[in-house]
Amino acid sequence: MDPIIAEDTLAYVTLSTSRVIEQCRRQTIDQTNELRIFSIQDIEKPYQISSLSLANPKGLTKLDSVVYVCDDMAGLAVIDVSEPLNPNLINRLEGFTAYDAIVYRGILLVVGGDAYLQFDVSDPAHPVELSRINY
Repeated sequence: MDPIIAEDTLAYVTLSTSRVIEQCRRQTIDQTNELRIFSIQDIEKPYQISSLSLANPKGLTKLDSVVYVCDDMAGLAVIDVSEPLNPNLINRLEGFTAYDAIVYRGILLVVGGDAYLQFDVSDPAHPVELSRINY
């Protein structure tokens, strides 16, 4: 299942897929790894308004006009969505695997493959690591 956040008239969805397609005895790999933004103003007729390619997106969370996407082994992607038609990767935090995230009281909590991380997001575009608990 791919994660989604719905807020007002927009929905933010991460897609992370890989499938093998066989045609005429040839195999190709079809991959979709991106953040997609949908208009849900008419909930009966949602439509995609933009997308942004990522490495292998998983969970996501949002604070103000910034979406944080857990990008598996590529770390955490920080995306400005103030202009939903043109999402912009403004920062990337690396050196850890990220699977899921949530913002709570100004703290970004990230669950990774071997660690639980906390970031101060008082400046949403530039998270500052506060702690890391390895497990």
